[in-house]
Amino acid sequence: AAQCLFLAMKGLGTDERAMIHILAHSTKEEVELIKRTYLRMYAKTLESDIIDDTSGKEKEFFVGLINAPRSHVNVAAAQDEINRDVKELYIAGQGRWSTDISAFVKIITKHDNEYLSALNVAYGRAYGDTLQRAVEKEISKSVLAKGMEAMIMDRADYYASELNSAIRGAGTETDTLTRIIATQRHTMPAICHRYMAKYGKNLRQHLDQENSIKDTQYGKVLQSLLKVAEATGKGVLTSSSAPQVSAAAPIKPPPTHSGPPPSLPGTLYATPGYPPLVGQPGYPPVSGPGAPSPAYPP
Repeated sequence: AAQCLFLAMKGLGTDERAMIHILAHSTKEEVELIKRTYLRMYAKTLESDIIDDTSGKEKEFFVGLINAPRSHVNVAAAQDEINRDVKELYIAGQGRWSTDISAFVKIITKHDNEYLSALNVAYGRAYGDTLQRAVEKEISKSVLAKGMEAMIMDRADYYASELNSAIRGAGTETDTLTRIIATQRHTMPAICHRYMAKYGKNLRQHLDQENSIKDTQYGKVLQSLLKVAEATGKGVLTSSSAPQVSAAAPIKPPPTHSGPPPSLPGTLYATPGYPPLVGQPGYPPVSGPGAPSPAYPP
């Protein structure tokens, strides 16, 4: 994940979509791990590179993503806070002539996905449109809108949609496939289930139909990673056995896979001397609620 962020900001231009893929659904503990790894690998902070490489409200958004608390709250006990945020977001957007984007950034980057899902539903009950739809209307199709929408969406639903976008169309977006499958390996079983529920296809079977990567070494490595993920979560599905999962349904964390991932060209998995994985000898201990699984690469 740290390497993906570095490459997204390296050279001319910034790959904001790649940054959203990495940061939008990372927990506070995962973000802190990425920041420490980034500093160790590149001798500079992630925040300093974000500040140098972005500007305006985008800078505010990405800096908020890596510094906001994103603490887990009991949604059932936080209805007053949710109602306050719903009102504040309405006043900042649909309730005024010009949108107060900073108010959206402050509230959306502050919370985890469970809270934002509840906020999305509560906003829809109060004002007709969901919060996700309000963001689309008020902030248009900008990097900010895409980032905020990604945070509001259910994690598995978001990555299933991004994988499908990378596969369908004239050409396969191999960078997107690599990035998501490599960095989201700890939640791939849930993503595979959601992919089947949304598109009626097994993700591995869908990849097999892509002529640009079919029978290539790259395609074989992707298939190997997906097989590990599916076996870990018992997520090998067919269209007839796919559960009908709603976009807002909570996803239970899958069991972790203790073995190392296959070598994946273009990522840290293929780098000689790759730093130890979390929880293995030589890596700083990380613990606490939401801490990455032992198989999660930084």
